[in-house]
Amino acid sequence: MRALLREGEPGAPEVAEPPRAASAEPASVLIVDDDPINRDLLTRHLTARGYRALSMEHGRWAIEILETEQVDLILLDLDMPKMNGYETLERLKADPQLATIPVIVVSAADAADVVIRCVRLGAQDYVGKPLDPAVLSARVAAGVAWKRERDRERAYLRELEQHVQGSASS
Repeated sequence: MRALLREGEPGAPEVAEPPRAASAEPASVLIVDDDPINRDLLTRHLTARGYRALSMEHGRWAIEILETEQVDLILLDLDMPKMNGYETLERLKADPQLATIPVIVVSAADAADVVIRCVRLGAQDYVGKPLDPAVLSARVAAGVAWKRERDRERAYLRELEQHVQGSASS
């Protein structure tokens, strides 16, 4: 079994802290991987960088937890029992409430056709195993920043819509 996280190069640049406003909660990341060692390593990596990490063993449980938990990003393995990563990605992107959550596929299967399939199914990014911790951190931070910006835009549009509706009824 290959290690999930590679050790960084000596003198490698530090990765920026996760994006958050002064009063905002830490960003939440859902890890979906059937390997308990991978889940533990990813959880420790993310929590050490200020993220709130949740983890699920397979896609079916991930979909269920998302009914009650809001997350900013999903790290998704492909090879899992019960509901694999492809099926999970299809279900996420078919649900309007979940479709806006960025998904980064994390898998040892890094053939071009696999990457293309994931992107076509709606994955925002793809990272091959073993993971470079600095690359993983940078991609997670970018995904979370993208999600939070989309959330701000949607909130602004809702406010604008309410304002327009209020002006029209006056």
